[in-house]
Amino acid sequence: MEYPKAAEEKVKWLAQLLHRVSAGERLSEMNEELGFKLDEKQLAKPQGKYEAGGGQWEAVVRWLVWTRSEYPFGDLGVTI
Repeated sequence: MEYPKAAEEKVKWLAQLLHRVSAGERLSEMNEELGFKLDEKQLAKPQGKYEAGGGQWEAVVRWLVWTRSEYPFGDLGVTI
């Protein structure tokens, strides 16, 4: 499935954040570095989808598309 380029890039950044936070890096530092404003509660659902999808950013995009979500990823600025 093709996704809008902007959405794909933002979700790849989100996947990087998820991967690094799960490896022990601080969420606040990752938010600042990657331009997000996520809290632990907002991170829980996409993190579960990311991990269940084998650490693939496409799993998060599929979830967003399936739920027709405008999930509050801080300043993500992308509607899928």
